[in-house]
Amino acid sequence: MPRIIIVGNQKGGVGKTTISVHLATLWADQKKRVLLVDADPQGSAYAWLGEDSPVDTAQHVGPGIGDTLRQVQAVGELALSTTTALPGDPRPWMIGASSFLVTGQPQRALDFYRAALGTGERSEIDLNLGRAYAGLNRRDAADAALLRAGWISPEILASLPQPSRDALLVKIADLDADLRAGRLAAPPPLPSD
Repeated sequence: MPRIIIVGNQKGGVGKTTISVHLATLWADQKKRVLLVDADPQGSAYAWLGEDSPVDTAQHVGPGIGDTLRQVQAVGELALSTTTALPGDPRPWMIGASSFLVTGQPQRALDFYRAALGTGERSEIDLNLGRAYAGLNRRDAADAALLRAGWISPEILASLPQPSRDALLVKIADLDADLRAGRLAAPPPLPSD
């Protein structure tokens, strides 16, 4: 029976990628089938593994992209099954939502990102809400969610393409000027639906 192991922590720099890469490499060296999913926008795990790594998704996942997508969705569904055991923790919701987003189901992703918001707002939830809205071709809602994410944490916008990031940073600078001048009563809102 396959095992799914999630290495997660809200804090950066605690060794999540290091542990994940080492475990994946160890198991691959033991001839076990390994799928390493790096959900970090930096994508360090893929860079660290390199071309000579025994962790090769084409070799260890199966014959086609359909198998990979099913495995990614299985990881998400497993994460979602832990939400009652981890009340108030957004990570299971975010992992589940992300699995639907990358497998081409943005509406389901949006629903689960909204559930993650119920645990408290975080810029990475807002960012991924924006991605889900974009997947639904709801550009205004996507822009609002991305603006809100960047308002909370401008650094998170580094995961976006430069033209999008630059446009959002200009809007954030304008809003910051409005705030300092007393013309802004509230932060930019998230889409209401």
